[in-house]
Amino acid sequence: MSLDISDVGNLHQGNGPESPNDETINHLLAKGTWKIDDNQSLIGNLRYYNNCAQQPNNPKQSFSGHDNLMTDRSTILQ
Repeated sequence: MSLDISDVGNLHQGNGPESPNDETINHLLAKGTWKIDDNQSLIGNLRYYNNCAQQPNNPKQSFSGHDNLMTDRSTILQ
């Protein structure tokens, strides 16, 4: 079983400024095998990924404001 939880803040851009970012990533991977008898087994896998973020609508701009509003972005895989 593997569990990973990450919390990310502002992004540092190569040209110096920071881009606002608030992101939380949760990832779980679990595998298991149940051996019923010598000839049979049952195998199960579970994968869960959740990325919940608040980022500028245009991530190429280094600021948020009237022209670049903050946007809720979410990705969930099960």
